[in-house]
Amino acid sequence: ATTIHDSLVAALAQAELVTTLQGEGPYTVFAPTDDAFAEAGIDLAALDNEEGKALLTDILLYHVVSGEVPSSAVTDGLVAGAVNGDDLTFSVGEGVMVNDANVVLADVPASNGVIHVIDKVLMPPAEVDTSECDVIIGIDDTGLAYDKPYVEVEVGATVCWIWNDESMAHNVAQIAVEGDTTRYMSGVYSGE
Repeated sequence: ATTIHDSLVAALAQAELVTTLQGEGPYTVFAPTDDAFAEAGIDLAALDNEEGKALLTDILLYHVVSGEVPSSAVTDGLVAGAVNGDDLTFSVGEGVMVNDANVVLADVPASNGVIHVIDKVLMPPAEVDTSECDVIIGIDDTGLAYDKPYVEVEVGATVCWIWNDESMAHNVAQIAVEGDTTRYMSGVYSGE
């Protein structure tokens, strides 16, 4: 009834999850707006097959936490398990974020839980094929640095930065010269 969640409702229907989410619960649902679906480029017509339905189901269940998580229970660095089996990470600052999505409206009551409206579609972590990686770089035990601070590679080598289940966002950015602490604005940047 919000008028800004038609895409979410259509996706839930296509994935045959409406009845599931009408269950006893309680559930916490992070509900992307129609604009968020459009920005993510999710084409429901292209996902109208068995493989597409499985992908859509994984994406949608990544937006659901079993149990009620009101905004008052959210703390910086909180990790909650989504119904699809992957983790969601929260950050609290000027606003509240779940992964890289802003919570734009919190604590919308539902008959079997709570809804938080978000401005992005949350994408589950992808399974990564490392067979093409010549070098893999992860995060060290502190969670604050790469596990290989210096790597020398041949031109044309494939370097993969891979980390899972970290409590804060990490990124990879090109710098202009060794020792720079800010990224080269025209350079390669992974995003958060």
